[in-house]
Amino acid sequence: MIRKIFGIDASRQFQGVTKKQLLIGWIVIVPLFILMSNSFGGALLIKLFGEQNKNTCQLVNLIAREGIAFLLLAVMFWPFIKASFKDAWKTKGIPFLTLTVTGYLLYIFITVASVVLIYVIAAFVTPDFRMATSANQESLNAFAENNRVALWIISVALVPFVEEMIFRVVVFHSFRKISKWLATPVSAFLFGCVHVIPELTSGDWTLMLNIIPYFCAGLVMALIYEKHKNILPCIGVHMLTEIIANLKNM
Repeated sequence: MIRKIFGIDASRQFQGVTKKQLLIGWIVIVPLFILMSNSFGGALLIKLFGEQNKNTCQLVNLIAREGIAFLLLAVMFWPFIKASFKDAWKTKGIPFLTLTVTGYLLYIFITVASVVLIYVIAAFVTPDFRMATSANQESLNAFAENNRVALWIISVALVPFVEEMIFRVVVFHSFRKISKWLATPVSAFLFGCVHVIPELTSGDWTLMLNIIPYFCAGLVMALIYEKHKNILPCIGVHMLTEIIANLKNM
């Protein structure tokens, strides 16, 4: 199964992405996505409207970030998106549902393996180490308590498309022009970084270890994209991941 998913298919080609699209992605969308994270944009809103409105400020910031990024990416990459759907429909060589399910199972496997790796690494320095919930997950858990409908819309309808377009299209394609072996780890690393910004700036190395599961998830997505040359299976895996995570929090 793993070989079937990740074996490189030389007969397929990526959908076209222009240098201009990639440049605009780096200049406009990537900085916007980072600056409007809750570590920056959300923190600014909390400062303006008070700590008592923290959850509301973070939710408004998240809706604004994902909504703006979604619209910009959809408009700028519309030919790419349309070509991806046409490819999936025409070739019928992409078993979309099968890839989504098997990709998710691989995501679960590698996530569990990465958590084990974290405990192995930490055990050499801090025997009583207990892995902390990432700040990103804590904010999502807080949203789930009072804004369940909004969270479902954001996490299932917007986040998978936005994050896969940024990290598997803008970032991955940019570095793949240099080397496919560089594109996979770099896109996965940056994907991990944006999910643990508070941890990376905390100065606590045990908190920084939270990047490992996100990095491993990014690797799975990048390898699926490299294999099948179509962004839709990556969005499908990401969407299924969010759906199951939301169901667990209900």
